[in-house]
Amino acid sequence: MAGPTESPRQTRENAPAAPQDAATGRLVLDTCVLSDFLEGREPAAGRVRAYLAQQGILTFSAVTWYEIERGLRAIGAARRQRAFDRFTRESTVLPLDLAALDRAADVWCALRRAGRPVNDADILIAATALANGCGVATRDHHFDEIPGLRVERWGAPAQPETAP
Repeated sequence: MAGPTESPRQTRENAPAAPQDAATGRLVLDTCVLSDFLEGREPAAGRVRAYLAQQGILTFSAVTWYEIERGLRAIGAARRQRAFDRFTRESTVLPLDLAALDRAADVWCALRRAGRPVNDADILIAATALANGCGVATRDHHFDEIPGLRVERWGAPAQPETAP
């Protein structure tokens, strides 16, 4: 498991997506969809399994890694953390790099001007997808607000997140 000062593992197998991924339909899994898959919650889990069978690998952002890892640490789920670590090594974890941060700043400003705020974590996930030529698989309708983002809805809308 990556420690507090380490970033999620990035290997040749899970390097950032190439621009042609938009044509192949590559999707970044939003946190709610990945969580549904890891917990076996339908219908999103079934969609993820079908996508995995077709694509051969799952892709998610470093922000999603953080959101899931912090949740597991918060509840002291060491066994599930180890399982998530193994799962991460078999997946593509896209880094939050300067290209994604640049996109995120543009997205945030566009949404602010339009009076349609979206939380920072979801803007960063969407911007990571955009910077890597990918769409997003989610249950959250607010991703529809993000200009230029291809969104696939995989399951019932997520419940609003509450502060700890």
